Amino acid sequence: MTASKPASNRPFTLPFGLLFGQTLSIYFRNLVPFTLLGTLVLSPWIALFLLGPGMLDPTSPEFRRQSQGALIVFGIANTVLPWLLTLILTGALSYGVVQQMRGRPAGLGLALSKGFQNIGRSFVTGLLVCLRVLLFGLPALIPIFSIATGNVPYALGMVVAFALAIPAMIEYLRLYVALPAAVAEEQGGGRAVQRSKELTFGSKWPIAGGLIVIGVLMAAFNFLLTFVVQMLASRSVTGLQVTMIVVQILSQCLGATMMAVCYFLLRRGKENVDPEALAAVFD
Repeated sequence: MTASKPASNRPFTLPFGLLFGQTLSIYFRNLVPFTLLGTLVLSPWIALFLLGPGMLDPTSPEFRRQSQGALIVFGIANTVLPWLLTLILTGALSYGVVQQMRGRPAGLGLALSKGFQNIGRSFVTGLLVCLRVLLFGLPALIPIFSIATGNVPYALGMVVAFALAIPAMIEYLRLYVALPAAVAEEQGGGRAVQRSKELTFGSKWPIAGGLIVIGVLMAAFNFLLTFVVQMLASRSVTGLQVTMIVVQILSQCLGATMMAVCYFLLRRGKENVDPEALAAVFD
């Protein structure tokens, strides 16, 4: 556990500008090392993605030659593997962010080792967060199923699905900093989930704002990069693959950076914890 100063009784709400500004500042100051770290951590998924391009295209001969079971296995691996690797990346970038906040550089090797050291806690916490969010989002599947079966008009079904998914969105915001809490406080699972709920209380809207703005920025970057690649590479499969890989790496690194920054700013604002105390667990 990290040491902390006595908590203030005053209510604290994380300022959106502080969260967004600190995230971009730390991310762009460390764009090269964070991107290299993200590429290294996500390299198993990158290899899978590059080795199986035909498995992703229903019109390709490779897709038609595969059995249904092989396609299902590949689809699951292509979904689950990035999630598992992102848990490692979040742990590594949590270390990198706190080192930056204390004014020290974070070596790639050391940051990566911190990510692997915490993979157990990160996995249990990430799984618990996903299960809780999915549980809250189950009612939204009803109108989606109704759309698929033709029982409900598409527009109406999507509006109802979005409304029913709001509890899942709120739960995700409540549990937003569970992963960095598991890493920094060396307690995963239910304890990390509870810590996240305590820390994010009163700050859900700024967190939601940060997620929306970053999502819009990454979507715009994805659109621009895809447009350039299509112009230069004539819509080649390889060019589009590289685009997807680049966007995935950058978005995962930026998302993990904001998650770690959010946690540390909430600890500082609610509990008066300074970066040196936060970094003690990594030393």
